[in-house]
Amino acid sequence: MPPQVATIILNWQDAEQTLRCIAAAAATTYPNQCLYVFDNGATDASRVALAPLAGQAVLLENPVNLGYTGGNNRAITRALADGAEYVWLLNSDAITGPAVLASLVALAEADPDVGIVTPLIRDNPQAAHCEFAGALADFQACAVETTGDSATGREWQDRFPDRFVVVGTAMLLRRRLIETIGLFDEQMFAYAEDTDYAIRSLRAGFANRVDFAVEVYHQAKSDIRQPHGYYYMNRNAVRLWRKHVGRLGGLRALAAVANRALRDVERFTDGHERQTDAALAGLWDGIRGVTGAYDPDRRMPFPLAGPLKRRPALFRWLLRWL
Repeated sequence: MPPQVATIILNWQDAEQTLRCIAAAAATTYPNQCLYVFDNGATDASRVALAPLAGQAVLLENPVNLGYTGGNNRAITRALADGAEYVWLLNSDAITGPAVLASLVALAEADPDVGIVTPLIRDNPQAAHCEFAGALADFQACAVETTGDSATGREWQDRFPDRFVVVGTAMLLRRRLIETIGLFDEQMFAYAEDTDYAIRSLRAGFANRVDFAVEVYHQAKSDIRQPHGYYYMNRNAVRLWRKHVGRLGGLRALAAVANRALRDVERFTDGHERQTDAALAGLWDGIRGVTGAYDPDRRMPFPLAGPLKRRPALFRWLLRWL
């Protein structure tokens, strides 16, 4: 038999979407897959909706939402105990094709130093451009540059293997990698945890790869996200770079995150006060080292937030001189 793969899908408040994802994953041509569904913040309604999967997947749950990190960590731990040699983390809003998993495993099996493999990520089959075809971590600028162009992704993968990172939409993890570097950083809860894991993979001597032969479809995010997205992106970016580039790098990261938060504030129009507050709260909590789940009632103190909201362009200009 080929290596056992545990395909893990988190459900959070959208059982219909999760069931659609599982149906596509179950249609794989790969002959040794076990499906795991972790119901984050499980309710009576979600249990009823997911109950028909009992004979098709291992159903796990927690009554409190543990986030992307905590939910996946619990499922990964169970899958490894069950003997999985690879873990495939598939976002519940992603749709895979029958041949994808077999291709990812074949690429990983061809090189024992590969720790993470991901397919191309495309919005839909008709989209000409990919959402993700590779990314580079810039440890000087404390930033990640992403490309949707396959040719560029191939070039980056070949030229900069020590900086090549991948996203977590459909990442395949080797068991030896997990045993070497551990699980996801649960203090991040959600967002940037995939970049953190990919950097940890590189620093442990593993390679991150994109399988350019296959793709998974994942609906692109809208221009204006839900408030928690801005909160986690800003807060966790500060934590990410503090972890990987030290104190001085943390200051550079803080300036970069502050610039991004102010750019978001600047572009938000009337009616998006929640997004503005979340972006600034994420920056503030990143500075303070706050971790865990997003609290929509948390705010940056008004004496700081007030001027930033009124004159974001001015403060972005000032940041360029720091």
